[in-house]
Amino acid sequence: MSQRSGAWNTGINLALPVLALSLLGVAHLARHAPLGLLAGAGVLMASGFGLFAVAKASLLRQERWVSFGTAHMTRRHRIGYRVGYALMIAGAVVTVGFLIAWP
Repeated sequence: MSQRSGAWNTGINLALPVLALSLLGVAHLARHAPLGLLAGAGVLMASGFGLFAVAKASLLRQERWVSFGTAHMTRRHRIGYRVGYALMIAGAVVTVGFLIAWP
């Protein structure tokens, strides 16, 4: 097994417990501080969208009107694009967890 596939296996094996613990925390906060939880989810999604929009704007400045992925981005914008998506997904997970746990 290569080092890269070992890292992927470790990440996949740790993802489920981390997701389960995160949802338990969301369930706890949904009962005790629902407005703060939703505000935090909104901040996650808004900041993620901001990073995503800045990275996409760099492609629009290059006159690439339609693009998928990060192939034509600089390293800095590529990182911002991926972190932006991760933040938006985290905000969506928090929101879905809130909706599931809401009494």
